[in-house]
Amino acid sequence: MRDAIQQGAAVIRALRNERLTPDQVRRRQDRSLRRMVEYAWNRSRFYRDKFEAAGVRPEDIRSIADLARLPTTTKTELQRYGITRALARGYSPANTFEDATSGSSGTVMKFYHSREAYNRYFAFAYRHLAAIGYRPWHRVAYTAYERLTPLPWERLGLGRRERVDLTQADPRGYVADLLRVRPHFITAYPSILQLILATATPAELSRIRPRAIHLHSELLTEGLRRQISEGFQCDCFDDYGAFEFHHIAYECPRHRYHLAADNVIVEFVRDGRPAEPGEEGEILLTGLSNRAMPLFRYAIGDVGVPGDEICPCGSGFPTMKLVQGRVDDFVVLPSGRRLSPRAINPVYEHLPGLLEHVLIQESLDHVLVRVNVAEAHRDSTPAVIERELGALFGGEVRVEVRLTARIARGRTGKLRTVISKVTPR
Repeated sequence: MRDAIQQGAAVIRALRNERLTPDQVRRRQDRSLRRMVEYAWNRSRFYRDKFEAAGVRPEDIRSIADLARLPTTTKTELQRYGITRALARGYSPANTFEDATSGSSGTVMKFYHSREAYNRYFAFAYRHLAAIGYRPWHRVAYTAYERLTPLPWERLGLGRRERVDLTQADPRGYVADLLRVRPHFITAYPSILQLILATATPAELSRIRPRAIHLHSELLTEGLRRQISEGFQCDCFDDYGAFEFHHIAYECPRHRYHLAADNVIVEFVRDGRPAEPGEEGEILLTGLSNRAMPLFRYAIGDVGVPGDEICPCGSGFPTMKLVQGRVDDFVVLPSGRRLSPRAINPVYEHLPGLLEHVLIQESLDHVLVRVNVAEAHRDSTPAVIERELGALFGGEVRVEVRLTARIARGRTGKLRTVISKVTPR
């Protein structure tokens, strides 16, 4: 019951925060940053050592403008130090919530969040759904491998969450779950909805018809967004996050990405300086919610563009554009040219009968594409993919396409569509 009360209070604060003016948002971020720096100095051995090595004390960091005085943090650095060792004093795996993800190497990385942070993440997720029309009496279908733990207010018929069971081997089961639930909203990985669209009949899709779809955790190209929106006959809204912070930015009803400024401070850095509005920059993240594992200027490996416009949706949160996926998802060509999933996936994601796909760069001059294709298109689609990718790569790379019955997903169910085993030069 305590969590329910905290989550409810966090929802109220999150909804109010979204209506703050840009100046108010910035002042609150500055205040939260000062508190988190002071906290990390006193409770995190990892950051106490980093701050001292950089010659920085808490009183030196008064606002976001001072963040550049702090050193960046990388995932590799954390792993070498030891994730559990990096926990703040008073926290351990026993009194935190564990998240895990795996990269292209298959190595699982764990991360820990405080209970208070998890309650805030719930509020941020609710805020995004509310922004696209969700109300507590609506049914939401979640694609998930694990059972959903019932929340206290669900017993009152509020905030009903229904599971689309991803442990089912046959995607027809996903369709059956959606037909049973008849959800007002769907929250899912884009690749799962692509699989459902390829499996369901037009009559079945007409019976599902959600009001809107909330997409998350995977790369969303404009072509895939259009395919999902047209297939389900509703609008789609993306959520940009990472398991270290959960919520980074979310798409408003006007289809602009707003930074979750009460959860993270987002820097866009180009050649060591802040990127100008409209200019690409590496994304660095500083967390404001999780006291179990504070993170400052964390290099997530994404590239984005800061915005400076006031959005007509009414939110005072800053805007951004996500340009490219994470660095380890780039294909590196022999010429040195690098291609992100946003350049690669549109080449073939629209092809008829394509259910799932993953491109693996095995070496500098060889990529392997595993595809799950409907029976009627198994003879033609692989050749088209080979030809189109060969043209995209300019003949620099040998393209091999293999048919497969099903593509293995990570432990969370996400599908990484581009994986590179090549280290950028």
